[in-house]
Amino acid sequence: MGIIDDAIGGWMRNAEATKELETNKLKHQKLDLDDYFKSPSDTRVGYRMLKDAGFAPPQVDMMRQINELKAKIQQADCEKTKTKLKLELMDMELRKNLGSR
Repeated sequence: MGIIDDAIGGWMRNAEATKELETNKLKHQKLDLDDYFKSPSDTRVGYRMLKDAGFAPPQVDMMRQINELKAKIQQADCEKTKTKLKLELMDMELRKNLGSR
């Protein structure tokens, strides 16, 4: 791993020279790896790469949509609209649960 070590060493020397690490907002904060180790080991690396690239697994998008539907239900004034949104929510939750098996 000489090439990787050299690249990391070069980055660290550059960061020290430019004081980049001094202004890092995460400096002196504990690294939280709980979520990382809760994910299944066979998908951990792939999900991490997607997350770092700005993409999320489909389940994450579906959970976001479910939360949006719940908020819309709370805000809806019309009972007909609430009923329609609740049906959409049940459908979305069912698809999420079936997809996670």
